[in-house]
Amino acid sequence: MNYNLHQVSKYLEKKSSSYLKVSIFIFICTLISLSSVLIINRNQQNQNDKNFNSNKNVHIIRITSKMSDNTDLQQLTIKDPDYIKSIFTHNNIPEEKYSLSTVYAIKFGITDYETNEALEIYGVTDENKNIIENIKLLDDTLYMEDYDNSSITLDIPVLTIEDGGISSSKSQKLRMDCKEIELKDSPLTLYKVSHKNLKYAYANESAFLKIFKIMNGLSNDVTSLNSPDLENYSVIDELYLFVNNIYDVDLIANLLEKNSYQVIYSLSAFNSLGNSLKSSSILLVVITVVMVLLTSLHLILSFNSFLKLQQKDMGILKFYGYSDYQIKQIYSYNIRNVFIRLNIVLSLFSLTLGFILLGLKEFISILSIVLVLVLIMKGIEIIITSLILKRIVSKDIISLVKTSKEFE
Repeated sequence: MNYNLHQVSKYLEKKSSSYLKVSIFIFICTLISLSSVLIINRNQQNQNDKNFNSNKNVHIIRITSKMSDNTDLQQLTIKDPDYIKSIFTHNNIPEEKYSLSTVYAIKFGITDYETNEALEIYGVTDENKNIIENIKLLDDTLYMEDYDNSSITLDIPVLTIEDGGISSSKSQKLRMDCKEIELKDSPLTLYKVSHKNLKYAYANESAFLKIFKIMNGLSNDVTSLNSPDLENYSVIDELYLFVNNIYDVDLIANLLEKNSYQVIYSLSAFNSLGNSLKSSSILLVVITVVMVLLTSLHLILSFNSFLKLQQKDMGILKFYGYSDYQIKQIYSYNIRNVFIRLNIVLSLFSLTLGFILLGLKEFISILSIVLVLVLIMKGIEIIITSLILKRIVSKDIISLVKTSKEFE
């Protein structure tokens, strides 16, 4: 006998129950929900990466001062950078995880001789690429925002200390080159407030030291801002700690606070929000996965019921000479077609939504999500065809017809 298995399959497919069709519809809706949740969650991760991980200012901890034993605030000294590094070493935090940079400052007394505007001058270490990017600060040069002249003459007061007080009876002029600099994304300007009659100027260590020595009447023997001769001077403004891994920022900031340092960091303002978003995303994924598991089980049971209803037809096919293998092929063909259509619908939806929200740059992530969903459906298909269908088809003709009547 020449059996046309596909023709028989198409005939039997028309006998699919409305209950099974509803189950399939509910199942595809839950998989679409899972796909949407995974893609939206990935999009949220990208936004967090843009707002946090890729934002250098979020990686930076500003160390502004420290508490003394009697709980008084003290300015930082030139000994603090080495002491902080020793704290990290003691707590097994290697230098590869961070970079510590010193910012020096003169915040009073110096003016622009031509305009009489007050200047705050900051010294920045050369290696601090996380503070000032893409520019090498030159010797004998000041860097300022919105300054048109190519040079500037500083009027520097020469300070004297008498009876514990600081005074100045004379000043010294110092002419330096001046270059414009863009610092809108630098942590140096993140917390500064603009004043009409106050300008901020930035210099490398060499230029800053030259100004500092003139102001404090220091000899030329002082060749470094780390010189022991400067231990009693308030030369350090702040320390900037760049933490490579954003997830270490809180840990390191808390460690500094435990050691009496006062810190400011952007991540602290967003930490609870970030944790809340992360918890919500995890909860949503878990709920959706549970829904998928339940609807998958429901779909498997629906196919089980549908195939039991088909036992009479299977018995008739056996009576007309169809083998177990051929009957399994007939029903497997229909089941496979159902899952192929589901795969096409789900893949098109996931790819479309993925490219809209994530773009081509996330093609691998989108493809991974599609692959996970396809594997879920393939797993269910295998359970139905290799376990349920195979078990039912293996029955003899009498059992198929008898069980079918009992089930009906």
